[in-house]
Amino acid sequence: MNITPNLNYKYFYFSHKNSLEMLTFTRTLMAVVSLAMVAWKGAMAVPNGFDSEDLTSDQSYETAYETSDDYFYDATPILNITLHHNDETLAFFKHVGASLETEMREGKECVLQRQAEPKTINISTCTPQDIPEKIDHRLEFEDLTIMVMSTHSEKSLYVIQDSKLSLLGKLFKAFGVLNARHLTLKQIGGAVSDRHNMLSAPPTILNIKSLRIHDVNILGINWLVAATELHTNKLVLELEDFPGATNLNFLAKLTHSATLLELRLINMPSLAKLDCALLHQGGIKNKLVLRRLSPSFKLTPKDSTAILEKKWQEIECDLGVWAAMPQPPNSNFAIDRLVLNSASEQIALLKQEGKEAAPTPNTVAHLVINFTEDHYLLTTPTLHLIFGWVGTCLTALKTISINSVELDKATQTYLAEQSLRFKTLPLLSKLTIEEHAYTLNNKPSTVGNISEEIWDGKRITRSTPV
Repeated sequence: MNITPNLNYKYFYFSHKNSLEMLTFTRTLMAVVSLAMVAWKGAMAVPNGFDSEDLTSDQSYETAYETSDDYFYDATPILNITLHHNDETLAFFKHVGASLETEMREGKECVLQRQAEPKTINISTCTPQDIPEKIDHRLEFEDLTIMVMSTHSEKSLYVIQDSKLSLLGKLFKAFGVLNARHLTLKQIGGAVSDRHNMLSAPPTILNIKSLRIHDVNILGINWLVAATELHTNKLVLELEDFPGATNLNFLAKLTHSATLLELRLINMPSLAKLDCALLHQGGIKNKLVLRRLSPSFKLTPKDSTAILEKKWQEIECDLGVWAAMPQPPNSNFAIDRLVLNSASEQIALLKQEGKEAAPTPNTVAHLVINFTEDHYLLTTPTLHLIFGWVGTCLTALKTISINSVELDKATQTYLAEQSLRFKTLPLLSKLTIEEHAYTLNNKPSTVGNISEEIWDGKRITRSTPV
């Protein structure tokens, strides 16, 4: 193998045309560099993060688990290897308005292996002749979007013409191996027959860390499962605008049973329950986002048990879904950030009279409450209702943020004139309403003639310290 490297750390030149040999050399070189970096990091005793199972009792949860950002941004040096013999690839990406990043080296225009800028490929602008037979499999995209312009049917299913789905199949075949940190697929649907057309071709290998699928129907998911093969053991998965999904039975095939660092389900109005095998088996690690699902959406007892048996970086759901959760069965449950939506319609569900307290005492660090309507009028009684709930149920809170509200005059005056002390929330350090931070004083004052408002979990009373 004839390899002539330039001694610049960022660029390597290959005079041999055998791409398989070049790929082997590249991977070997990067593996050596990665091992060296691991050894260096070990010597410096700087951990790269770890999974939530590794959490010990004396560690802060906010810094203990392996976050998704840790996963996306490792310390491996970027080796931008220039690629030759790429006229067709260059022309294709230029045609779809996603020109590849290049650099002139020794009088030649060379494509950088690591493509840092976001790229979007819109299949609707292509003909079969526009798509090359082969796209260099060494290309690595930071953020790649592949979309197909669709028509919106009366049944709210996303459908594309057979010819466009065939183009998508040809594009996947041209990639062979698609390397990207973030891959977004938009408007993928079609007929079952098109799915079978892909079965004769080897599946495209997706070497990715984050997969976002927007504007899709179940036929498109089935086609995608047949046309691709996921090569990763950890994945962030987002499904958005999936109106026909009534269950999540397809997840295991779609992800090839990879561990999901995050699962985000957004705007799936037919999904009334999770009933998710990956969740039940502990296959979702850090974040679970449930946004704009069916109005009748509820967590099954099995779903609730799976959620309450582990530690989370973030959970986002409707306020009503969370208020209906049972008490956690053990002390392993904790959430760093809890985001509750649809508060405008569901705030009354926080009332505790005549029923047991909602779950999670001593387990949530940061609470965000989002009211659905912009400028929802937040009155003092509603504020007291929120304080009553958190003071009873979320006693380890460090911050509270309330968004999309407008304060009436009485509440504005009340908050402006008082220094609030939350007797049942000793760790609370920040209360933010519409990005305005309000004064908190959780240490009893020793100065005479200063009045404070003390919240004991049931009511606010005035206290005059001695």
